[in-house]
Amino acid sequence: TFGRVTGARFDGCRGFVTIQEARDCSFRKSNFERHADKRGSRLSAVHSNLDGCRLSDVIAGDLSDCSLRRADMSEVTLEQGNLTRSNLAGASLVEAGAGYIRAEEANFSRTDCTRADLMCSIFERASFHKANLTGAVLHNAIFEEADLRGACLREADLRWAKLQNADLTGADLTGARLEDADFTGAKLSRAKLADADLSNAILSEAQIASTTGQVLKEPASGAGGTKIAELEQVAQGSRELEVSIDVTAGRKSARLTVEASSLWGGSVSGREDLYHEEWEPTSFAGEPTFSGCLLWLRNRWPKGQPDLASLKVVAKRCPRQGEELRFLAAAAWCEAFGLPELSPEDFAAINDAVKAAASRLREIQIAELRGGPAGIQSWNARSYEDRVDPGEFRRVDFSGRKMSRVNLEGVDLQGANLTGATLNFASLSCRDLKRAVFDEVRARSANFHATKLAGASFIRAGLQHARFRMSSLLRVNFQEADLRRADFLDADIKGADFTGANLTDAVFDGTKFNELTMFPAGFQLPSGLVWKGNGPDPRSK
Repeated sequence: TFGRVTGARFDGCRGFVTIQEARDCSFRKSNFERHADKRGSRLSAVHSNLDGCRLSDVIAGDLSDCSLRRADMSEVTLEQGNLTRSNLAGASLVEAGAGYIRAEEANFSRTDCTRADLMCSIFERASFHKANLTGAVLHNAIFEEADLRGACLREADLRWAKLQNADLTGADLTGARLEDADFTGAKLSRAKLADADLSNAILSEAQIASTTGQVLKEPASGAGGTKIAELEQVAQGSRELEVSIDVTAGRKSARLTVEASSLWGGSVSGREDLYHEEWEPTSFAGEPTFSGCLLWLRNRWPKGQPDLASLKVVAKRCPRQGEELRFLAAAAWCEAFGLPELSPEDFAAINDAVKAAASRLREIQIAELRGGPAGIQSWNARSYEDRVDPGEFRRVDFSGRKMSRVNLEGVDLQGANLTGATLNFASLSCRDLKRAVFDEVRARSANFHATKLAGASFIRAGLQHARFRMSSLLRVNFQEADLRRADFLDADIKGADFTGANLTDAVFDGTKFNELTMFPAGFQLPSGLVWKGNGPDPRSK
């Protein structure tokens, strides 16, 4: 067992060792063995010579700037290892466990990496010239500007790999998994692609001459057609514009979103969200224009089928409004994906079907929310999108219903009647609860975080431990409510009426109030209240 070793020679040694840090050492043709208790040797060496070493039983750390030519690293374990600038020419990494490593500018020429686990590793500008990567796990790995000429990648897993500007001339990718891989600017001339899965792979500016096994076409990346150009003009004239649509390709689906804003100097962005139990962002467009982002996303899904029923358009201060804007957005997506020109009649029929489906879903969900504990369980089991998409439940009557632990995050309940309802431990961070009626509710520990509650009524409500952090409580009626230990951190209670309320141990910190805010008789105004009224702060008298 060694701590730090510098300049030592261990050539031809054999045995179990632990070396925390070696620098400028020589281990040529050494054999690192396992301990009797099956523990592997441990080694970190920088700028050292390990040519011809047997490292199969080693748990390795930092091996940067090392010479590892013809080393036996089969089944080696690299714990977030570092092989930056190391020379592994002719080495064996068969079934090595080397995920999440850094190996920029490393030389893997003619190495045998059969079935090696190299996922999520960084190989920028590394050389894999004529390397054997058959069956290797390389998903999410970064091979930007890497040399993979003549490499064997048969049945390798390269999903989501970044291969921008990589040289894969003559590489064998037969049966490889290349879904969502980015080959932007890559050289694929004479590459073998038989049975490779290129679903959603990006081939923009890739050199694809003489590839075999697949007919590759570089997706178009120009300004698009007339509808796309028209939508570009609308985006440029809008304060904010967001257009999204769902696409499917086989068993995969994604949501493609393009946003433009003129605020803070202006910005444009495109985003791809894949669905894994919920929508998760996976790729972002870096194009400077609205149409460029839209086409970039289309290129991510060249075989995608857009679902026009899923179209969503959000606009502020836009030169087009309503159905006219929605039709233009739908027509632009159709144009991008090469679908037949969309007619106003077809789009109207799609809208009618969407509205009818949303209405049916809304009725089902209202029944769930009124259905007691079993109904609430069904409602809570729905995805966020499913709960929010039907639109709103404005002015719906939920009075007297048992709704404890209900999750209403993002739902519009403006003007809804919840008089006498049971809402203990409910999540009510809703999109809008303005003018909703909560008189005599039981809502112990309910969460109203960052909710619009202006004009709502909580007369004689049980709100012990309720949280109103950052909520707008303008003109809310809390008369005779039980607000013991309620939390009003950073809330706005200007004009709110707390007459007769129990505010024992309630938290007022950064809470804004004014001369119209009414407190219970004899209530001592806390120091955490922030005066935002006319005239002097009443606490200064």
